[in-house]
Formats: sequence, C-alpha cells, structure tokens
Amino acid sequence: MLDSAYLVLLALIVFIEIFREKSSKFDFLTLFNIYFALMYPLPAFLLAFDFANAASSLGLGISLYTNKLQTVLAIFVGYFLVVISFYSKSAIDWGKKISLRTRRNNSVLIYAIALLLFSSISIYVYGLQYGSFINALSQASLIRARAVEGGTLVFFKHFTLFAMPASYLLGAVVFFQKDKKINPLLIIAVFVFSVIVAVIAITLTGGRGYLINYFLCFYLVYILKNKRISWSFNILFGIFAVSFLLYGKVFFFSLTALPQGLDAVINIFVNTIENGSNNGFNFYQFMYNFQFPVHSLEVALYRDYEFRWFADILYAIASLIPQRLLGVVPPETIMYYNTQYILGNNDFSIPTGFLAFGVYSMWWPGLFIVAFTYGWIGRCLQTMLIKHVNQIFWMPFMYTAIAQIWMDFLSSDPETFIQGYFAFLTGIGLLFLLYSNISVAQQKA
Repeated sequence: MLDSAYLVLLALIVFIEIFREKSSKFDFLTLFNIYFALMYPLPAFLLAFDFANAASSLGLGISLYTNKLQTVLAIFVGYFLVVISFYSKSAIDWGKKISLRTRRNNSVLIYAIALLLFSSISIYVYGLQYGSFINALSQASLIRARAVEGGTLVFFKHFTLFAMPASYLLGAVVFFQKDKKINPLLIIAVFVFSVIVAVIAITLTGGRGYLINYFLCFYLVYILKNKRISWSFNILFGIFAVSFLLYGKVFFFSLTALPQGLDAVINIFVNTIENGSNNGFNFYQFMYNFQFPVHSLEVALYRDYEFRWFADILYAIASLIPQRLLGVVPPETIMYYNTQYILGNNDFSIPTGFLAFGVYSMWWPGLFIVAFTYGWIGRCLQTMLIKHVNQIFWMPFMYTAIAQIWMDFLSSDPETFIQGYFAFLTGIGLLFLLYSNISVAQQKA
C-alpha cells in the first residue's frame, strides 16, 4: 500500500537528521526536517491510512485521497531535492565567498529603537482604521478571515511587525553586546517594552504561528550560543506550542469581547472551551493545523488549470502596494484559486505550500525548480551567516530568524510569504545594508 511509503519517508527523515553532520546543535535543515515531516508525510499518512476516520477529521469535508502515486512521488522527490541541493557544492562555495564586516555597531541600538517606534506608530494608525486600537485587536480574527473590510490605513499593518526584528536586536544588545554605554536597566526596560509591542503586533495579525516562532527564536538563540539543549524547556515549550495551536483560535475569538473588558474575554474563552465538542488533547485536531499543504498538492496534481509560470511572485509583490497607488486591481494570486479548488469557495485562504506552488507554476518541472532552489538558497544563507555567529553580536538572532523565515516558506506561497514577512525582510535587509559591508571573494585563477 502506498500509505506505508509515508512512514518510510518519516523514518528516513529521522535517520538523516540524527546521523548527518551539523554546523551547530541545529541548522537550517534541522528546522526544515521537523516542519516538512509535520506538513507533508505525517498528515498524508493519516489521510491515506484513514485510521480512526482521520480523513474525516482532517479532510475539510472534501473528497481528496493521498494514496495516489503522483502525490507520494511528489512528496518524496520534493524532500530529497531539497536535501540534495542543500548539500550541493555550489551553494556551499557561494556561501563561503560572501563575507560580512560590521560597521557602526554602537548605532544598532538606535536602529532597533527606530524600528520599535515605527511599529508602535503603525499599530496606532492601523487601529484608527477600525475606530481604535482596542477595536482592531478585538476584531483580529475577523480581519484575518476577511470578514471585516479594511480601508486606506490597512497598509500600515505591514509595518506593525517591525517590532519583532526590533526586539531581537534589543535582545542581542542586552545579552551579547559588550561595553554598553547606556544604563543596562534602561536597555532591559526598552527590550521588555519591545517584546510587549511585538506580542500586540502579532495578535493584530491573528496568526498563531507567528507567536510560536517569535518565542521559539529566543530559545534557538540560547541553543546556538550555549551549544546545549534544555530538555525541560523543550517539554514546557512543546506544551505551550501545542496548547496554542489547539486553543489559539478560541483565544483570538475571545478577543472580540475586549471592548467589554478583560473579564468578558476570559469568560468567553472558558465558555467556548467548555462547550466545545473536544475537551483535552486531540491528536487529529492538532494535526488539522498542518494538513493544508497536502490538500493543495493533491489539487495541483490532479486538477485542470492553466500554468502560472511563476507570475505569482510578481503578483505577491504587487499585493503590497495599495490599489489606489497602482490604479488597477492586481490579478488574483494562486492562493485565491487554490482555496477555490479545495473548498469551492473563499471563506478563508489556504496557502499552497512550496511543492504545490511549483506544480501550479510549471507542473513537475516547476516542483523540481522550486525544491532545488529552496534547498540551495537555504544552504548558501546558512554557510554565509554561521561564520559570523560569534563575531557579530546581533548575528545569532539574525541567523535564527532567517532560518525560521526560510523554513516557513515550505508551507507558504509567494503572497503569504511576502505579506507575512515584509517587515522582517525589510528590517533585516536594511540592517545588513546599513551596518555591514557585504563582499564577494573573487574566484582564484
């Protein structure tokens, strides 16, 4: 049976991760292996094997089956193309050629505070779109589901998440920068404030994954610098992550009562959980959060449509620009059609995942291009950045954040990725441009 092939792939992923050499306790491929296993072979196995009616629990009410040969092959081929390209000599060589030299390290603190202030102002302006900051926070889940229409100020939502890279830079100043010329207590206070603003900004997006990844970054930096893993913290963070994935939607729904006060929020949260059909841990409810890329891949492989030819990369960039400035309505991206193909409607949006994005773009050649390019870029970035983890005080946070961003693309598509990480990509890009000299070594004759 083809469903057993997914178990074989899961075993191979575990075997590869345990026995391969790594440059640190975790690297880019470690995060990829964990996330890929959760996004593709594990939910695909549950859907194909249909143990305890898993297909009904995970299937969104649609008739898709993951025990078709093409689906199995696509997941296997996608995984091993990423691994092969991750170990390609050209990716490693290019990563070694690119060097960074820092400059004006003392003013990184000023840059971080500027990002934090810009984020705070953006949160305030964005809140005005819905009457107030509290109203925007209370309607976060409805806004994310596009049940509430926005307006001219919605564009500022892209800038609210500048608080995340700001808090990482402030954390680097607090934990790793030597010769602090400013009162350490003041810097710590600003850092704590940045964490609060970052959590508020993430809550405004209504995204559970952002909050989990945000706090996970601090722990991964700890592992990177101390070269050891705290299993007790692993357990505690695992409980937090699973709980937030299970009850995060309930939490965001409870925020609708925020204008009535904190007690009203707590009451709705408790009552919703108590009245829910599932009390306690439910494995299939947990896996429901990870099965969308499998459905997207299935549809991309077996439905008739016109190839996208990677035009969605341009459409995703255009989606950042307000329509009033463009003067035209940009075309719908593949996420819109992917959701339509799967659900038959667009009540909410379903990202394609990187494998389906490749298939939608150019069929099997598109999958090869996306998977190979993805792995190659990951290894090049890792090789370039890991050299400076112990030389540049802010690099541990940037290395980890970039690894997480790279990892997250495997469950995304261009629109989801660019809109979700606009603040990160812009903030980190400006950091490298303003505070480092980037050079490429010439090839020896």
